[in-house]
Amino acid sequence: MKKFYKICLIICLVFTVAGAGCIIAAAAMGFSFTDTYDYVRDKINGYTGRYENDEAERLEFPKAKVKKIKIAVGSRDLSIVRGEGSQIVFTTKGSQKLFQSRLDEGLNELTIRSKSSVHRPFFFDYGYEQAVLSIPKDMNLDVFSVDVGSGDFSSEELSSKNMKIQCGSGDIKLSGLRSDNIDIQCGSGDVDADIWDGRENYKYNISVGSGDVVFDGHELEHSNKEGSWGNGTKFIGVECGSGDIDINFLNNV
Repeated sequence: MKKFYKICLIICLVFTVAGAGCIIAAAAMGFSFTDTYDYVRDKINGYTGRYENDEAERLEFPKAKVKKIKIAVGSRDLSIVRGEGSQIVFTTKGSQKLFQSRLDEGLNELTIRSKSSVHRPFFFDYGYEQAVLSIPKDMNLDVFSVDVGSGDFSSEELSSKNMKIQCGSGDIKLSGLRSDNIDIQCGSGDVDADIWDGRENYKYNISVGSGDVVFDGHELEHSNKEGSWGNGTKFIGVECGSGDIDINFLNNV
């Protein structure tokens, strides 16, 4: 019995060493475990009927009843576009309906959140490929808040008195913002913002762990990448762990 145990132990050790050697050799030759995981996951998801170009869900809300919008999404991209008509429209592409919404007419507040993925096997990615929120171009919100876990966020011609944008990891691109109070928080990624206003109308609070900061075409020195300045009545706050920040004003005096 002891002899059999020793033989089994030796065989296990041989296979362990051989396996470790194969892993090291594969890594040295450029093998990517992440790419392999993504490939297998995509193949599995393809067989389960995931169609990336299909519209999975479409949610519509009357703009007359909305003054506040709060959005929390998962690990894909979210875009804000200018729309027409009297409806706010939220659409996703994929194969599953993964969002829940609530319109509180008393508070004029629209909330859109991604559903929990706790019961989903880790290799089955039933997530949406892209989410798009269409806001009529003549809308001026009181509050706009978005929280993107990991993924890119972009917007065009978004107007809100107060704006808060949070992104765990990913790039943030904001084109033609109009806001009195802008708060941007990014764990890792680049922040690119174009604001329809003059820089003299704002106070600023910027904190960057590592990366370049370009403010209205001028790159800030290292000592100026964290601090507050400005005498305007409006406010811009940017906090970024690692990444580049580029803020431009489109209506300077």
